[in-house]
Formats: sequence, structure tokens, C-alpha cells
Amino acid sequence: MGFLEFESKVLSLKDVGRTGWKIRKVKKPESVADHCFSVALLCKLFAEDEKLNVEKCVSLALVHDLHESVCGDICSREFEHEQEMTNAEKERTELAALEKLLPIAPENKKALLSRIAKEYFAQKTPEAKFVRDMDLVEVCLQALYYKKNGRTKKDLSDFFRSASRKIKSKTAKALFEKILEEFNQV
Repeated sequence: MGFLEFESKVLSLKDVGRTGWKIRKVKKPESVADHCFSVALLCKLFAEDEKLNVEKCVSLALVHDLHESVCGDICSREFEHEQEMTNAEKERTELAALEKLLPIAPENKKALLSRIAKEYFAQKTPEAKFVRDMDLVEVCLQALYYKKNGRTKKDLSDFFRSASRKIKSKTAKALFEKILEEFNQV
């Protein structure tokens, strides 16, 4: 029973729209599942450039937002005071959601999923930090996509301002600069 219940919960991520895009009235915004797929693909393509464990990065990317199947996508904003809750409250809420999700995971996979998700939250390993960078790069790529395709009339430049302060890795910075350059030309 655990597998079916867990998988059903995880599949619900296909129906959880990304809050940042909803706020900006993007037509047909991506889901959390769409986002996780894109982050995982970015990790597969670029983790090796940072001499990181590619498989570990992809695993981290695939589970980095699993908790959102329980708590939804809690939107971060450019400035913390603009958010529904502080970053610390957001992290506590997300960790609590993860703790509600893990008991229904397949018995022989609970420890693995817990370890991977908690590694991402802790942001202590080079791989976890890189996945966070790819998460930010993916958001900027998505903003570029929406702008190019006229999916919103709202300004999306705050995503770039926020990401520019947070991205750390050389590879992510180079990708970010290319995306930003094109975004500014559209």
C-alpha cells in the first residue's frame, strides 16, 4: 500500500502550479513536477562541469521539492518581507511536510529519500549547493520562456535580481548571464 499512496502523492506534483507564476498571471504555468524535471536535466547536463557527482545531483534535483506535494509551493519573493512567511518559517513548514510524506514512502526507500531531501535542505554539500543554483537558473530560464512566448504581461525581472544574489557556482553564473542577456533583449 505504501508505494501506491506515496506515488499518488508524488504524482499530485503535476497538478501543483508554481506559485510565482500564478501570482504573475502566467498563462498555463509550469507545475512543480515540470520544474523538478527541468532542474534534474540541468544537473545532468552541467554538474560534470563543476566536477560533481552527476547522479547525486540528479537525485537531489528530483526530490528537492517532493514536500510540496503536502504543503504546496510556498513562494519566495525577491525580498523576504514581501513573503507570506519568513524563510525560516518556510523551511520549517517544508520540513514538516517532508516528515508527513516520508512515512508513506516505500519501506525500503524511506531512509534514502530522507537522506537526499535533508541533504538538499542542509545545503552543506557541493552537490546540494549546485542543485540550488540549478533551481535558480531554471526559474530564470522559465521566466525567459514566458517572456518570449507572451505568457504574461507582468514584469519578471525580479526573478533575475533575486537569483543574481544567490547563485554561487561558476557554471551557474555563466548560464545565468546568458539567460539574462537574452531576457533583456526580448
